[in-house]
Amino acid sequence: MIPDSRDEAPVPRRPHHVAPHIASARCVFVIHKREPSLPGSEAGLGITINCNMRVLREHGVDAQSWGVQTFQQLCHRLESEEHKTGRPITHVIVSTPNFLVPHQFAELAQRWPEVEFVMLAHTGLAYLCIDDHGPERIRELLHLQRATHNFKVAGNNPRFEWFGIYGVRPLLLPNLYDTGTFVEPVHHRRNHDPVRIGSFGENRPWKNQEVAAMAALSIARKLNVRLELFVNADRWKQTWGYSQARKELFDGLPWASLHTIEWAAWSKFRQIVGTMDLCLHPSFDETFCVVCADGIAEGVPSVVTDALEWSPRSWQAPDPADPESVAAVGLGLLANRAAAVHDGRKALISYVEAGVRRWLDYFCG
Repeated sequence: MIPDSRDEAPVPRRPHHVAPHIASARCVFVIHKREPSLPGSEAGLGITINCNMRVLREHGVDAQSWGVQTFQQLCHRLESEEHKTGRPITHVIVSTPNFLVPHQFAELAQRWPEVEFVMLAHTGLAYLCIDDHGPERIRELLHLQRATHNFKVAGNNPRFEWFGIYGVRPLLLPNLYDTGTFVEPVHHRRNHDPVRIGSFGENRPWKNQEVAAMAALSIARKLNVRLELFVNADRWKQTWGYSQARKELFDGLPWASLHTIEWAAWSKFRQIVGTMDLCLHPSFDETFCVVCADGIAEGVPSVVTDALEWSPRSWQAPDPADPESVAAVGLGLLANRAAAVHDGRKALISYVEAGVRRWLDYFCG
C-alpha cells in the first residue's frame, strides 16, 4: 500500500545548495569602500554592483549590496544575519580582488558552510597586474576552489576563463545593466560646433586616452569645428603623467579646449555623458565598460575596440593604436548618431539578456 504523502511528516527545509531554486536564493554583493565619503571612490565598480543587484531583483532574485571597509566588518554583518528570521544568505559575491586575501576567503567558507562565496574579478589581465600580487592571488584562490565546496572564482568576461590553464575553471558571471533606464527620444544634433566629446574613466595606459584625445582633435579638424573634450579628474598619483601628456596636446590650440570633470554620483555623471555628441573609449583591455553603457542609455554612441565584444561592429575601431582609425569610426557614428545609438541599444539588450540567463542558471545550480 502506497502511503499518502499528506500523512508524512513535513520535510525540513534543505539548504539552498542541496536543492537549488531561485526562490531560496539570497545574494549579497560586497564592495570594498575605501573612502565612503568620497563620491568617486570605487565609482565604476560601485555602479556595476548596483546595476547587477537591480537587474537581478527585477528577475526575481533576492539581491542586495553591502559596502564594507574591513574583513572584520564583513564578518560582523554576516554574524548579525544569523540571528534574523527569514531567508538565509546563500551567496556572497565579493567584487574586489585585492580586498580579501585567500586565507580570509578560506575562513569565510569554513565559518559559513551553507553560504557560497565568490571572488568576482571585475577586470581583465592588464588591471589585475597592477593589483598587489593580483595573478598570484587568483591562482591561490583557484586552489581554494578546488579544496572546498563553497568557494568559487569568477570573471565577468569569457576571456577570464584562460585562468583554467591552472586546472580549475572559473565561473562566468557577466556585468548587467539596467536597460529600463534608457532615455527617450534619441536626439540627432545637426550643428556640431563645438563638437563635444567625452573620454571618461581613469587615465591608465591601457585605457588609451591619449590616442582618444588625438582622435578627438582629428575629428574636429575634419569637421572644421571647435572641440570640447571632457575627461575625468585624476584620483591617483600614478595617472598624473598621462594626464599631463594629454594636456600638452591641447596647449596653444585656440579651437580646442580640455574640460576636467570631477567624479560624481552616477545619476549626475550620466547627465554629463548625455550632453556629449560622442564618446571615445578605444581601450586595449576592457571587460564591459560602464561608461559606454551609460552613453547608450543617454543616447550617445561610443568609439570602442573589439575588447568590447558585445558592442556593434560599426562602433569598433580596427586599429586602436592609430588616432585616424578611431577618428574615422567616430565620424561615421556622428553622421547618423540616432541610428548608431539604436544599434548600441540592441547590442546591450542582447548582452544583458544573455547575462541574466547566465546568473539565473548559476543560482539554480
